Amino acid sequence: MIRDMETMATLLAELASLRTILGELEVMEEEVVQLRAEQATLRASESDLRAMFMAMSAPLIPISDEIVVMPLIGILDTRRIERVMQPLIEKIQGSRAQVAVIDISGVAVVDSRVADALLRGARSVQLLGASVILTGIRSDMPQALVTNGAERNGIVTRGTLQSGIAYAMSSVRWAQPQPLTRRMEA
Repeated sequence: MIRDMETMATLLAELASLRTILGELEVMEEEVVQLRAEQATLRASESDLRAMFMAMSAPLIPISDEIVVMPLIGILDTRRIERVMQPLIEKIQGSRAQVAVIDISGVAVVDSRVADALLRGARSVQLLGASVILTGIRSDMPQALVTNGAERNGIVTRGTLQSGIAYAMSSVRWAQPQPLTRRMEA
């Protein structure tokens, strides 16, 4: 009988231990559910931040109704170029913009793949009837641009954003009809 009582006490102790472990598992399961919810929130936030970064890393700046500037900064790859060119193409399509100035002075590296993607985007803009001016070309970039045919595609290049905007403004002024002036008769 004593032995049965010792066995019973051992079983009760093990049962209490199992209840404690079960309670701890329930708490852990709740924590896992909470962590998964936080992870989903973080993924959504990351997606929002990526979209915000994309919008900020390639803003469209209207200089006038006819001229828009898109300064590109950071590291470019073909996928990112395609994503940032889409808003430019939509802006050209949905407005009176005649000239798009694409400034690459803030781009770290322009290799042949990046140059090819840039020129494809520029050609898309040209197909919509707008001119493209590529600015911010550094001494390490011309070879990649020439290799991909920048000079054959009617893409104007300028060394600085300022000279590109000046060129765009003069080309828009030149293309617009000038108002007729009346001669004063005496």
